[in-house]
Amino acid sequence: MEKQKYIPINALWRIRQANGLELKQVAKLLGHRSSDSISHYEKSNSHPNLKTAVKLMLIYNSDLKEMFPDLFDDCRREIEENLKKYSWLFSIRDREKLDEHINSCSYEEMFNSPHLTENDKTIIRRHITKLANKLAYL
Repeated sequence: MEKQKYIPINALWRIRQANGLELKQVAKLLGHRSSDSISHYEKSNSHPNLKTAVKLMLIYNSDLKEMFPDLFDDCRREIEENLKKYSWLFSIRDREKLDEHINSCSYEEMFNSPHLTENDKTIIRRHITKLANKLAYL
């Protein structure tokens, strides 16, 4: 019986594949001796520290929302819950502003930039396509 190869399905793995990079290459770009930690990130066994996450953003030309959507959604939910729980601390205006921030789209902000590059346009198209695909399954 053939041993099945484990293929991680999280976004970080897909982004690395889309960039045509091997684990070892990413590890060396991050300054790591081995690719073990990158493998753990891709299998969702652990998350990188902030400095490593920023390096990954630069290597993959991606953002945190795209690389770690589950973590991003968890953080968003926690903030929303805390905002409800402690709503008495905030004015209605502040709550609305925070809610807008929590649920904002950085790609929408990027689209409004006067210095939009072709690469930015590609990123925005990819994001919009991903959102449209998600909505198609709702």
